[in-house]
Amino acid sequence: MHLMKRIVTLVCFLGLFLGFACTSPASADRGTVFVSAGEREYITLNDSEDFDYGREEIEFAKTPEGVLLMRDDDTKRTLMTFSSYEGSRYADFSVRTIRTANPSMTFFEIVASDGAHAKNTGYWIVGKQDGQWIVFVSIDSLAAMGYTPEKWHRIKTAVNEYGNGKFILTSEHEYMPPGAEYGYQMKTAVDLRLELFWDRNARWFGIRTY
Repeated sequence: MHLMKRIVTLVCFLGLFLGFACTSPASADRGTVFVSAGEREYITLNDSEDFDYGREEIEFAKTPEGVLLMRDDDTKRTLMTFSSYEGSRYADFSVRTIRTANPSMTFFEIVASDGAHAKNTGYWIVGKQDGQWIVFVSIDSLAAMGYTPEKWHRIKTAVNEYGNGKFILTSEHEYMPPGAEYGYQMKTAVDLRLELFWDRNARWFGIRTY
């Protein structure tokens, strides 16, 4: 990677003398770019969280039955509901906004997890299209790419890390290495890494291995 950067830099330097413009791959047109992710907010029974969505205010609240409600903050009308796919009423929910450019769009990333080690029990990306709220990505979408919901996983995502404009989802699991006896000796291994991208022609999320 460092050698490639040096080659690109050398080509750009020579271009100054030869009279052509040099555009780095990072600045080239890559279609829709994921530019930022908001702070992850954790939804509890006692505290709901409000998010700006264009001119709308969206509220997320958790019921005693462990269901996450997505509501219009003004009317309190329920727009969508989310539940742990294991049916646990004790699942933890977190929500954050994901923003893109070219075109400019906003989505909500919702993650359900259970236990001290945050075993994943649900994943959704939702947004509004043609006036309707839609689930663009779910556990079923990930399962079609090799994710195994019946096994223990933890999901992490990175948006525009190092300025690459990408949305990367990583699934990992914990394990005890040979000879280990205590919990603090557990290791983590990546079992799946995916890139989520916006298909402008289909107006939908695409997913590919990364």
